[in-house]
Amino acid sequence: KEPLLVIGVGADYSERGHAGQTVGVVDAMYAAPSGLSLYGSFIDRYTNHNFGFYQPTISGTAIVAPPATVLNRHTNEYAGVVQVGYLFGKHWEPYGKFEYIHVAGTAAGSKNYIPVVTTGVNYYFYGHKCKVTAQVQYLPKGLPFDDTPNDLLASPSGKSELSGSVQFQLFL
Repeated sequence: KEPLLVIGVGADYSERGHAGQTVGVVDAMYAAPSGLSLYGSFIDRYTNHNFGFYQPTISGTAIVAPPATVLNRHTNEYAGVVQVGYLFGKHWEPYGKFEYIHVAGTAAGSKNYIPVVTTGVNYYFYGHKCKVTAQVQYLPKGLPFDDTPNDLLASPSGKSELSGSVQFQLFL
């Protein structure tokens, strides 16, 4: 019933041997009583002597070594997200999102930035406690690396990729 503005800031420094990384994030969300919602975030990852990144595996989380182009080098990677949505009544919320990701150590000849355009809709059965989300993602330049947890394959040649997903969410 009232306008809502939420702002968050966080940072983490992790070290492994002589290598370390600092990750910082700033995000904000605004929701108007009319149903309009706006979200934006920026995340930055700086490493000295890049030791890789965490990736989910069947047996847990593993550290995946970075490509030789960034191994033992300082790197800075960042990403930004902007999303707008509108809640119609109490059930339907279409949204659109744009993401820009800058990565280090991509394959030779590939781009080190990834633009992503997403459009989707949420249907709320019982508020945020029970909902379905359907979305379509478009990567106009593809991905310079495999993202197997999200079923996205590498496209070092820069070919576009389109993917879709449907998710059911239930909070008990």
